[in-house]
Amino acid sequence: MAEPGGTDPGSRGISPGCANTDEHNADRRLRADLRLSLGRPGEPGRIHRLAVPAPIRQPGGVRQDPGSVGGPPLECTQGEGEIEVEVAPRPEYGLISPLLTAREAGIEARGGAMRSLLSTDRPPTIEGSTAPFRFSLREGEAAGFAQQWRTSFDPDQPAPWTQDQIAKGIEGTVEAWRTWSGVHQAYEGPWADLVYHSGRVLQALMYQPTGAIVAAPTTSLPEGVGGERNWDYRYAWVRDASFTLDALWVAACPDEALKFFSWMTGAVASQVVGGRDLQIMFGIGGEHDLSERTLPHLSGWRDSRPVRVGNGAWDQRQLDVYGELLDAAYRLRDQLSEIDDATKAFLVQVADAAASRWQEQDQGIWEVRGMNAGPKRSHP
Repeated sequence: MAEPGGTDPGSRGISPGCANTDEHNADRRLRADLRLSLGRPGEPGRIHRLAVPAPIRQPGGVRQDPGSVGGPPLECTQGEGEIEVEVAPRPEYGLISPLLTAREAGIEARGGAMRSLLSTDRPPTIEGSTAPFRFSLREGEAAGFAQQWRTSFDPDQPAPWTQDQIAKGIEGTVEAWRTWSGVHQAYEGPWADLVYHSGRVLQALMYQPTGAIVAAPTTSLPEGVGGERNWDYRYAWVRDASFTLDALWVAACPDEALKFFSWMTGAVASQVVGGRDLQIMFGIGGEHDLSERTLPHLSGWRDSRPVRVGNGAWDQRQLDVYGELLDAAYRLRDQLSEIDDATKAFLVQVADAAASRWQEQDQGIWEVRGMNAGPKRSHP
């Protein structure tokens, strides 16, 4: 979450206000039930639980509503405290300052192609395109927040959720992850908690509607503060996704494998058989053109410019992707026993292309910008 009053357009901030505001360091730890506990040392009377936004899911890990996100309620477990919440939606990477309207049990934001609704039982103060909240919580009290969004032309506009609906949605999300873990995660050995956590992270990188597996859910986080190597990783690299499937193979996840290879077949279409190279990455919907641009109106994380959208490496030639994709298919062959004829034909085309092109020149796996195809650096 962005800090309230941040310089970047668009922020959501939540902070527990206490009498001793000079002590800012909080003890944070992620709980198995998706909750984040905040406690200030020396202040046992002020303990809150802060929401960790998460997509609403239903048992089994399937997205229940692709346009909804919520978090466990802000909850006061001891004493009393002042809570400040600031909501500043800025669609289209900060280009739009939407019109905010107070509705019953929520705040509606309209602007551009999107419309969103923040559900809450706390009355806001609307200041232009920002909605600050300030309220008190006593021991045993809680405040829930959830956001839904749709396209502006979608006839099915969201209705506000009650506090009970928000709580049930979060409990369903927790149960979904417990169910998935119970079915797929049977590792016994050193660092089991970290292995399980890593598996959940990898599974969460899959875009449920299509089966695409993104490299990361972020863009423009720098390799070093203030640096310029700020890339957009919100795409499905063939190599990275194949490695992810390989890692999830231990967890025996047939649904993930089937969805991914079905998505790959549709995304690539007739690209390989038509004599062109297998593209190294795609959009989560199967998009091919991932042209890169910078957003100069955004300052970036801790002033790490530029902020980029798209990835200029999308049209590089990297011959190793044939091998990684086929290796994942081979490793997951038992889970892929039900693939359709189109996917089978696609894998045959990939194998034939690898056999005929593996000694040709490419640009290597490191995606160095501005480098023409030189000596072969990859192996399928």
